[in-house]
Amino acid sequence: LTERVLLGLRPNSAWVARLRATLSGVPGTTLSARAAGVRTIDVTRHLMKVRCPILLRQGRRDLLIPRKATQKIAASCPTSRLEWLDAPHMLLSTHAAEAAALIEAFCQSLDRAAR
Repeated sequence: LTERVLLGLRPNSAWVARLRATLSGVPGTTLSARAAGVRTIDVTRHLMKVRCPILLRQGRRDLLIPRKATQKIAASCPTSRLEWLDAPHMLLSTHAAEAAALIEAFCQSLDRAAR
């Protein structure tokens, strides 16, 4: 179940093996605390104070973080830009090239704005 939530419904076997290896070294109490934090911590009131540009990325197939939560963060932070990828939660791993292209475009837009 964890693999599908993080890597998508048809995860690559190599990524599943990497995820299992990584999670095997993390205590269950840590994983439980992280999951509880995702559900209960709300720092959106602090986001209005952020002055630097922020790139938010979320996978359209993210089963862990609700879209509404990401949209709430984006709406709370006036300097944010929200981009969606056709990817699961771990989009930086599963869709590295697309994520890198988004990050590069974001950085280039900052460079152009600074000129």
